[in-house]
Parts: sequence; C-alpha cells; structure tokens
Amino acid sequence: MSVPFYRLSSFNRPGGKMHPIVSRRLNQVLDMWAAMMTVDDIAKALDISPDTVRDYVARAKRRGDPRSIRPH
Repeated sequence: MSVPFYRLSSFNRPGGKMHPIVSRRLNQVLDMWAAMMTVDDIAKALDISPDTVRDYVARAKRRGDPRSIRPH
C-alpha cells in the first residue's frame, strides 16, 4: 500500500488523531522495545529508520507509556 507521507500526519486528521497505520506501527515498536530488542533490530524487522524507532520510544516516554521503560 502506497500512501503519501502527509496523509499519515496527525496534523492532517480531524481531532489530531494518529492514522491507524502509524498507531499500529507505534505499538509494534513499543512491544519490541519492551521485549528488549535493540533499535537497529526493531528498525530492520519493521523496515523503518532507526531514527523513527528512537522517536517513537521518546514520544512514548514523554506520554508515560510503561512499555518505554527499560530496567537498568
């Protein structure tokens, strides 16, 4: 499925809600992150940029998503 990038932006959606594709991908990233996968492994598995993975995790930390917290 080919969708122009601007169609996925929450700024272009009523109520500022995420596009379902972005929401699903975010959940996949956070589930993999919680399973202790590395940024590079997640990016390769989902065919996305490592920067996108880092961005999703950082946003989740700001929102307080428990999946974004890793034990030290």
